[in-house]
Amino acid sequence: MTTATAAPERFDIGRVFSGGFAIVARRPLTFVILGALFAYLPTAATLWLTTNWLPPPTPGVVDFAATFRRLGIVEAIAIVFGGFSWVMQGSAAAAALSDFGDKPLGVGEALSRAAGRLPLVYVMGVLATLGIILGTFPLFVPGVLLSLAWAVGGVVATVENTGFKAFGRSMELTRGYRIQIFLIYVVYGIAGVVVSLAARAIGGASLVGGPPLWMSLGVQPVASAIVQIFSVATLIAVYVELRGVKEGLAASSLASLFD
Repeated sequence: MTTATAAPERFDIGRVFSGGFAIVARRPLTFVILGALFAYLPTAATLWLTTNWLPPPTPGVVDFAATFRRLGIVEAIAIVFGGFSWVMQGSAAAAALSDFGDKPLGVGEALSRAAGRLPLVYVMGVLATLGIILGTFPLFVPGVLLSLAWAVGGVVATVENTGFKAFGRSMELTRGYRIQIFLIYVVYGIAGVVVSLAARAIGGASLVGGPPLWMSLGVQPVASAIVQIFSVATLIAVYVELRGVKEGLAASSLASLFD
């Protein structure tokens, strides 16, 4: 079934949220699978590594060397797993964008068409995460600005197949609309905190301190993956909206990107 619409004349954040939820509703199984692979597993691995593998700080002892060493390891883990967020973006977009055309692709066909592009997309996601982390350390603001500029980088790199030009392309598309994208990040950031705290409360775990193993490998990464599923779908809707507002492309025109 086609979901094609005319190109929007202005960026509507309400339409973007609605579009993101509609994308998940049309492809629930796709997002469950992608969420399990590229959101749940990396989150579970990160939580386990940071809470059960890394030595905890010694109470009452100030050891700056140990603190910075631990912080460096945590950031290295984040960089390694950071590429998966771009892979999830691109994989989901490959399936979701075909829904806007007359012949929506099956999950297998959509992902097979995108598969050859995903290794490079992963590398670019790692580089983007590294750039954002490096930009965050000195003044915080540069990292935030980079995360907003590259918000649709995973989608661009996969569906437009632009290689490393996707960084510049994403910056071009998001220019002038980064405040709206920031608000989307804030909404999902708050949602992530609320869902995480709710998961701990329902599971009977303390709201402070490291969670037990069953929380690290089960409830918390599942809750985080659910939030990430909807945030990724919303970023795909952002991409559709930006292509319409800036380039006058109707959603139906985006369905042919993999032809």
